Amino acid sequence: MQQIVTVKRDGKNLTKTIDTLHDKARRAIESGENKFREAAEYLAKAQQLGTTQRESAEAIGKSPAWVNALLKWRRGGYKDCPFPRSNRRVQAAEQKPASRPPTTVQIAKFEAQKARAEVVARISPGDKKDSE
Repeated sequence: MQQIVTVKRDGKNLTKTIDTLHDKARRAIESGENKFREAAEYLAKAQQLGTTQRESAEAIGKSPAWVNALLKWRRGGYKDCPFPRSNRRVQAAEQKPASRPPTTVQIAKFEAQKARAEVVARISPGDKKDSE
């Protein structure tokens, strides 16, 4: 459902579709962080036409706090980044922490298991099937 808001400015009736602005903002956000400035401009225009930050947040699938931070970033002249706390380095899930090298005891156990497996393989009854 589209919301149409009529705004009087300089004696002219301007009709803007807030949903169109929200849709453009949503697409800009989905395009990545390099389009946040564009999204902020669309959201600011929607706000000028009478929509609330909460309505914008719901329309674009973000929280009201997220929209507020983006608009605050715009008001501040786009300095730094809109979400400074999100710049924390996070270790990727697929990375494993560095492991310690095996101890002498672990190496000895591994070598013993390997030797046993080789002996068992040599005397295994499965070898008879191959010679038949």
